Amino acid sequence: MYSNSIDDSKETDLELARLSKIEAEKEAVRNEQLAELEHQEMMRKREESLKQQTIEDDPFHPKHNIEREYTDFSNFKINFTQTNYKPEDLREAVRKLNDEQLIYNKEMLKKLPKDYIVMVVQVHKRVEYFKELLDSMQRAKDIGSTLLVVSHDYYTDEMNALIRMIKFCPVVQIFFPFSLQLYPNEFPGPSPNDCPRDIKKPDARAKGCINAETPDMYGHYREAPIVMIKHHWWWKINHVMDNLDQTKKHNGPFLFIEEDHYLAPSFVHALRTLGNFKKSDARCAGSCEIMTLGTYNNKQNFQAEGKRVMRGQWISSQHNMGMAMYRNTWNDLKKCSEKFCAYDDYNWDWTLMHLSKHCLRKQLFVLLYEVPRIFHVGDCGLHHKKKCSSTKDTLNKIKGILERHKDYLYSDRIEPYDKHATLTLKPNGGWGDSRDHELCMRYTKGNEPLK
Repeated sequence: MYSNSIDDSKETDLELARLSKIEAEKEAVRNEQLAELEHQEMMRKREESLKQQTIEDDPFHPKHNIEREYTDFSNFKINFTQTNYKPEDLREAVRKLNDEQLIYNKEMLKKLPKDYIVMVVQVHKRVEYFKELLDSMQRAKDIGSTLLVVSHDYYTDEMNALIRMIKFCPVVQIFFPFSLQLYPNEFPGPSPNDCPRDIKKPDARAKGCINAETPDMYGHYREAPIVMIKHHWWWKINHVMDNLDQTKKHNGPFLFIEEDHYLAPSFVHALRTLGNFKKSDARCAGSCEIMTLGTYNNKQNFQAEGKRVMRGQWISSQHNMGMAMYRNTWNDLKKCSEKFCAYDDYNWDWTLMHLSKHCLRKQLFVLLYEVPRIFHVGDCGLHHKKKCSSTKDTLNKIKGILERHKDYLYSDRIEPYDKHATLTLKPNGGWGDSRDHELCMRYTKGNEPLK
């Protein structure tokens, strides 16, 4: 009897020891889990601190902008080398898209001020530049008070997807309906019976090529890729000003930029400041038709010269980057459509300068910031024959300028001065073909279709 009691006591002690061990193991597991949670929380706080430090160090991070979503455009890839569409299918698609006039972020239209800025961007295929332009736009102050119109001369589904990523303002796309992509083997593109550029006129007549009688003033025949930029520009401004429902009755400023531009965070404020000066200062009474935010003079000191604004004669080669105008200026230009379409120069800006000197009631005058709010990033293009430099290097230089002068980008006051300069105008040619003249005039008449 006594022996059995001892055995029972031992079994009880063993059971208690086993249970105690299990409880200790559970406690150890709980302690490990707690320690892991504490470690994870510590690492989270550390990462958040490092992230915040990175944000603070990045002057272009939209850290204070809680009203719009920041989009990373840089990783978006577009392949322009292939398309699944035939030209005739693309023409129909472009026609439908232009008719639909679909506006992305349409709900933001309700928040636009009455005199909102219409940004009109002419886009080709240089998507790496275009993504940087979009990134600079989304970082700009008051960008939500603008409307973006993107005018394409090349269609891809991927580019449409990129446009749909824009969240910072209302966006509408328009498509140049007479581009090389849509007409690769016939006018307005190159057609098989076109005269070669450098053939002599007697030889062209003997050859029987279709435009033998219409070389340019230097004896050269039409080059389709060269004339397309002027065609696109004139179609675009006609379409936005007179055909696009959202803008055809708008009386605020229209800002014309290109895919290889980069905008300062203060560009909206800067344009509004020029607009206020134009409307209120006696020196701009019946003048200051053009307001330009970009320059080619490489001045960078916003603190010393950022408020200086030149008023003078508009010169195409100096004042064409980021130029803005109001509808009354367009109405005057439109009256000179025939001269625009007939002038033998493949450059739209040199043609405008011809109108300024020889068609308008008086020459165009410009308000020009001495230090730019719009920068030219593209080192490659139609007029760049030298080796292209690195886009990244150019961008870093521009961002560095803006960072160093970030405290001086905004001012409601400008320091205007007058500068008198003239430029002898010599046409560049390249626009002698009567077919181009006729097509150009169709834009003013409402985009009549090709026969």
